Amino acid sequence: MQKTSLISNLEKLPGVFWGLVILFIALSVFTNSFFDLDNLLNVLNQAAILLVVAVGVTMTILEGGIDLSTGGTMCLSGMAAAMVLRDVGSFPLALLAALAVGLVVGFINSFFIVRMRIEAFIVTFAMMSVTSGLVMGITEGNVIVGFPDIVKAFRSFSLAGISSYVIIAAVVFAIMAFFLYRTTWGTYMYAVGGSRQVAHYAGINTTRIESSAYLLSSLFAGLGGFLLLTRMGSGMSTSGIGYEWDAIAAVVIGGTPFEGGRGGIGGTLIGVGIIVILKNGLNHLGMTSSWQTFVIGVVVILSIMVDVFLYNRKKRQEA
Repeated sequence: MQKTSLISNLEKLPGVFWGLVILFIALSVFTNSFFDLDNLLNVLNQAAILLVVAVGVTMTILEGGIDLSTGGTMCLSGMAAAMVLRDVGSFPLALLAALAVGLVVGFINSFFIVRMRIEAFIVTFAMMSVTSGLVMGITEGNVIVGFPDIVKAFRSFSLAGISSYVIIAAVVFAIMAFFLYRTTWGTYMYAVGGSRQVAHYAGINTTRIESSAYLLSSLFAGLGGFLLLTRMGSGMSTSGIGYEWDAIAAVVIGGTPFEGGRGGIGGTLIGVGIIVILKNGLNHLGMTSSWQTFVIGVVVILSIMVDVFLYNRKKRQEA
């Protein structure tokens, strides 16, 4: 239960970082098109959206919980934004609609988890079904199209070769890094994750800290759903489904354990890189999505095993 700077957090994950480097080099050597500029830009855009979502999920796992509803929240937020774009044609209103949906989902999650003390796994798993089912019921599986030109302009915008998606992800990451590593709120987040009871006895408002984690997770899922919508150029009823597992995998691979209290978004950044590069590289190697899921599952299991081994060894050395 110790809050560290972003740099020191990254320094504690050398194996994960070098794993990312080795993976990048290996795919560059063994595939013909992985290192192409267009593909690398595509990888960056994919990583940007996943990073936005994974940063929020990191908050819930860091405080000792979990959020399985982010994929469904992305789906529902994207649908709300798509309807606004189609019927109203307002880009800002569509963004606000997506964020509002995310906040509503986050409020519902936090109410049942924090106030009613129902297990986060149960609540967010149920919310995953509610949100995705609601989207399927409203759209009846139809694709929402007919967006204004500003969506295409946003998708193609770049600043010095950096897309709008990467810029937004960088801003989100920088803001959350500041709050997590440089503010009292961040200290309290680690404290609650380390031991909710001890944090409560220390005078920390654990209810507020836990609630903020779920609100942020759903808010960033809403933003991620909007970004995914603009990148795809249409509103699909399945957009965002599956992102929850990639986000959780990125967090765990990055060194934030399910019991909470240690880790952080520095490791999540590396975890996102591993997930996206691995998926992209396996696509170039011709591996089907089913086998990709298998490989990512193996990587997650190995990451947990290594994390537990290193943590236990550290505890023995301190004793």
